Amino acid sequence: MSKNPMLKLTTSSGVPIAEIPASIRSTLSSFMARVELSDHELPSSIAMTSKLSGEGVSFMSAALATSMAIDLGRSVCLVDANFWSEPDELSQLNDGFVGLLRGEADEDDLAIATNIESFDIVVRGHGAETSPALVSSSDRLTEAINMLSERYDTVVLDLPALEVSPGAIRASGSTDGVVLVARHASVRVDQIEQAVEDLAEAKILGVLLNDFALKTPGIIRRRILDR
Repeated sequence: MSKNPMLKLTTSSGVPIAEIPASIRSTLSSFMARVELSDHELPSSIAMTSKLSGEGVSFMSAALATSMAIDLGRSVCLVDANFWSEPDELSQLNDGFVGLLRGEADEDDLAIATNIESFDIVVRGHGAETSPALVSSSDRLTEAINMLSERYDTVVLDLPALEVSPGAIRASGSTDGVVLVARHASVRVDQIEQAVEDLAEAKILGVLLNDFALKTPGIIRRRILDR
């Protein structure tokens, strides 16, 4: 038996979403436990972003949502709000988040069940790549997050990288907290520092180092705590 078994996350109809190692789930569960200990409660909405593209935000978003559903017993909705990435089969399953932001779809018709109990996803939707500015429309975004938060314990928002979309900065401020994702040996400390400064109006929950042990570098932790 594998020492680090994979959990295959799919839609209830079998469309693949992510394969998540047990070690990642365990690390993220501990991460959120520390957040709860610090804030005395778990956030009802979490934004996930990075300074650079290709840091693994979508994977870490799915992994965090999975951990919260299975290990913390939360009802969770994972929202794909990265309108800048290329569309795929999953992102086109229905009108999605872009339809909700446009006011053309109802949240009751958008949630797609996964193979994990109490864990749904909301995909980007048809034509999301032509409407990236909708993510930076704070009023619409806040309203959509609030609607979803009424149905789920936690909403996890998968956002584009800050270098790609300044709108991700405003979108992060519409949630209870933001998690920065950084790929080990890919992003420099000064770039993470810049991301912390970019997100000055948001509450930063921590930094997740992808492809490495979970750790918030001391210099970044001090910058967050001293804000």
